[in-house]
Amino acid sequence: MRERRQRGHSERDTTTLGARIMLAVGSGTDYDVAVEQALAEVVQREPAPAPGIRFMSAAELRRTTPDEPDWLWDGYIASGWLTLLGGKPKAGKSTLQSALVEACVSRAPSFLGRAVSGGPVVVVTEEGAVTALNKLPASDDVRILVREHAWPKPTFPDLIAAAVDEAERVGAKLLVVDSFAFWAQLGADAEKDAGAVQSAMAPLLEAASAKLAPLLICHQRKAPGDGGDALRGSGAIAANADMILEYERMTGDTSPHQRQLLAVGRWASTPPLLVVDYDPQEGSWRVVGEGQGRGDGERFAWRERLTAALPPCEPGATYAELGELVGAQKAKWLGELNALVADGTIQTAGDGKRGSPKRFWRAAVSVPAFRSEPETERNGNADLFPFSVIENGNGNSIQQTVPAAVTETDNGDLDADREIDRVAEKFGDLFTTADGISA
Repeated sequence: MRERRQRGHSERDTTTLGARIMLAVGSGTDYDVAVEQALAEVVQREPAPAPGIRFMSAAELRRTTPDEPDWLWDGYIASGWLTLLGGKPKAGKSTLQSALVEACVSRAPSFLGRAVSGGPVVVVTEEGAVTALNKLPASDDVRILVREHAWPKPTFPDLIAAAVDEAERVGAKLLVVDSFAFWAQLGADAEKDAGAVQSAMAPLLEAASAKLAPLLICHQRKAPGDGGDALRGSGAIAANADMILEYERMTGDTSPHQRQLLAVGRWASTPPLLVVDYDPQEGSWRVVGEGQGRGDGERFAWRERLTAALPPCEPGATYAELGELVGAQKAKWLGELNALVADGTIQTAGDGKRGSPKRFWRAAVSVPAFRSEPETERNGNADLFPFSVIENGNGNSIQQTVPAAVTETDNGDLDADREIDRVAEKFGDLFTTADGISA
């Protein structure tokens, strides 16, 4: 009896149990049998624990949890996580998403400088077949549902259930849903209602609990905001996510091809800001830099403008000449010019006095002094947009995930052919390779 009280049974349960045993014994039942019968009746009345619920100690949780998430895109998307990708219409969300899908299905080692786990991908898109085919690779590992093939629209729970079934059938981990507004069909008022949004997000959270990696595409409202505040609709959308990504055009005097990827999540190694450059003609991506927030994006842009504007050799440009070259007053770019001088990207001469003005020019470029083999195909497929397979001078077969001008191999070497040709074409006789041989 004492043991049952210690296990949490009430005094009433204990008294009832004793009464049942005495009554059974008084009726001629063997004592041991009476105890077993009475216990069985009480246990039948006890509520069963809810399915799927399991408490454990913090120590056990630490022992059974990996040190790192199961990354599909290092720092941004992981199995078991719900990731949001927000942005204004036509800001390039679909282009980024499609390039990531391409990286996964082509088994690229990385995308935008971060490791990618390759494999099949399931995509649910609001776009029609013609538009979607122009963005996604013609790969059997891309399982896509276009809007024509889901009409009339299914309920959001039914849609996600079908997508999860397809992902499990083909062995996909990444599940892209584009977009929440189109497929959830909440309406303007319901989209702002936390209860309605929470209910709509439940199927995606269930998909994440099944170790998939749902990537949900959302729209931003007109008003700016930080930490997911700019996402359209109720704050419950962002509150349910493990990672919030916002893909935006750059502000200020920046290249029209540059975008900033802002991240707020549960992992410290994720950069708050990643500035990228996408060349639609080349189909190539380049990382401009990482930073701590929106303000750093304009800094990166000024660094690029200054570096591109300055001559590659002495005598260089004065402050006044550089201002004319970049078309802006000195106060806008002086801080970044000084930073470039400090890190060795820009060289300088002169003491800033009459007759000896400060002058600036780009530091000399040095690359490995070897030539690589011609561009090669991989598995007979030469159309791996936006990636192409090349072979470097060390004999390593690598996959290009950045523009040819800044291609880096697994061991950190630059692809020499492309870098030599690019710099030699631009600077001519001014350029020499690392061993001093004129290119």
